[in-house]
Amino acid sequence: MRTAKSNHNVKTVYYRPEKRRCPYCQWKLKRRHTLWHKYLSTLEGRIHVFSQGYRCSNPDCSEPQTTYRSIEAEMLGVPECSYGIDVMVEIGYQRFWQRRTVQEIHALLRGQVTISERQILNLLTNFLVLLRAGQAAKIAGLGSQWQELGGLTLAIDGMQPEQGSPALYVVRKA
Repeated sequence: MRTAKSNHNVKTVYYRPEKRRCPYCQWKLKRRHTLWHKYLSTLEGRIHVFSQGYRCSNPDCSEPQTTYRSIEAEMLGVPECSYGIDVMVEIGYQRFWQRRTVQEIHALLRGQVTISERQILNLLTNFLVLLRAGQAAKIAGLGSQWQELGGLTLAIDGMQPEQGSPALYVVRKA
């Protein structure tokens, strides 16, 4: 049976932009509104995160509608996900570098984070998307070297599926 997560004794953390002054006119930034807030499950526990949006308080500023946000808050998690990046990276590390099964990862994380096996699979998908997004600049920078070598070989890789789990195939083409 599914049980609701308890939000009692959850630490609340407010994040404001790292910039204190407007880069256009150097006036002090003023808090305008909360951009987002959510409960995040991290490896250290659950936290309630508030990301505050700030704007320039100078009426004569050339960019008065620019909203400034905290980079640190944005790095805690991905949109519409209640698990932190640290949980996502730990799951990806355990799966692809330590070669653990989803059931083993679930057993390993169960003491630190309330998470289901299905959620582990969802976070693995997010991990692969983040991993791929980080490689775009790296791949683009290699384009000239590939042309000098006469092209690129397409590689297809697959993993043997675990019992009851679907197969994962990775196709890369540049």
